[in-house]
Amino acid sequence: GRDILGRIIWGARYTLQCGVVAVFVSALIGCVCGSIAGYYGGRVDNIIMRVMDAMCAFPSLVLAIVIAAAIGKGTVSAMLAVGIAGIPNFDRLMYAQTLSVKQSAFIEGEHAIGLPRRDILVRHILPNCITPILVRLSLSLGSAILTVSSLSFLGIGVQPPTPEWGYMISDARGYILTGEWWMIFFPGLAIASLVLSFNLFGDGLRDALDYRTQ
Repeated sequence: GRDILGRIIWGARYTLQCGVVAVFVSALIGCVCGSIAGYYGGRVDNIIMRVMDAMCAFPSLVLAIVIAAAIGKGTVSAMLAVGIAGIPNFDRLMYAQTLSVKQSAFIEGEHAIGLPRRDILVRHILPNCITPILVRLSLSLGSAILTVSSLSFLGIGVQPPTPEWGYMISDARGYILTGEWWMIFFPGLAIASLVLSFNLFGDGLRDALDYRTQ
């Protein structure tokens, strides 16, 4: 007796919000840690990257489930869990980009004239690493939305009565055998369409920003 279309439209705000916030958390923490590890090196590099290696030992969905189960159910918990699980992706990308830019001639010139290392990192290295980070952001949105929906499907993400798409699929499982196929089909179609859209957008953004494809 529920309006499936209305719940899908209304639930889009929660699914998108969770995905965007989770990716923002991943990008913020990952870029800061990766840039610090790549620029300063030494013991700082070893500590940060070994922590990231340990996080990469677990699949992102499994790590998100463990974190969400540890901090409790709810929308905020789902966003934090997915955001923390996605940190290594941005950390390793930012680490590689920082190592590449750090070896440039203009960075060596700034060291020679005595610019503070913090200013070099913030004002010169980070802006030159922004292009691959933007592409990674757009591609990560799809996977973050899928992970958030998976947590809601398992009952440890967004809680009822919020019409989040993953929870809608979980709630409709019992109606498949009785013939109400649309209750699970259309929320699933919405998730698949949104994830595919962000992936295609990320591919297009990468082609547009990559000078080698011009």
